[in-house]
Amino acid sequence: MGVELWIGEEFEHGHEMQALAVFLKNMVNFYTSDPTRFCVLANFIVNGSPIDLAVIKNNGLAVIELKQVGGPVFGGENGDWFILDGNKKIILRGGSKGNPYNQVSAYRISFLKFLNSHSEKFLLPRRGPGPRLDHVKGIVALAPNIPAGSEIDSPELSWFKVVGLDELHREIFMTRSSQLALTPKEITSLLENVL
Repeated sequence: MGVELWIGEEFEHGHEMQALAVFLKNMVNFYTSDPTRFCVLANFIVNGSPIDLAVIKNNGLAVIELKQVGGPVFGGENGDWFILDGNKKIILRGGSKGNPYNQVSAYRISFLKFLNSHSEKFLLPRRGPGPRLDHVKGIVALAPNIPAGSEIDSPELSWFKVVGLDELHREIFMTRSSQLALTPKEITSLLENVL
């Protein structure tokens, strides 16, 4: 089916537009002939949270925070993340949430709340249990890649991942849940409700 781009607003920073262009190019190059419909939402607000990217497909949902880095990255679930630039440590902020893990976690929760509070607007009636809308992955994507020497102590959680922008398209392909199963009509309706 291909890759679709849905934009909430223009990105404020040029590096975010560049990261989006690289991600879209990789998605198109690898998945144009794939039967999956990949819907990429860029720079939108949901429940007061500004989300850089989200990807919706019939069997996978992900929210993505883009971070531009220029040296090895150090961090974990708690405390500051920083970039090592020579002998200088530069704090890698997570917006108002402290660090990138907390940031993507908060954005994921906002997206989950939106999905649950708007489900009657986009889900079709079904026999039996409906899609598991709590199966949303949170990804921190470091651009252009995860620098050599980085030490990111990420928690062992099925919903959280740190990847380089150069590998983000593969992570999106692998993001799936057999308990989701959204129909094409549900995906379109969800996109229209988000934007």
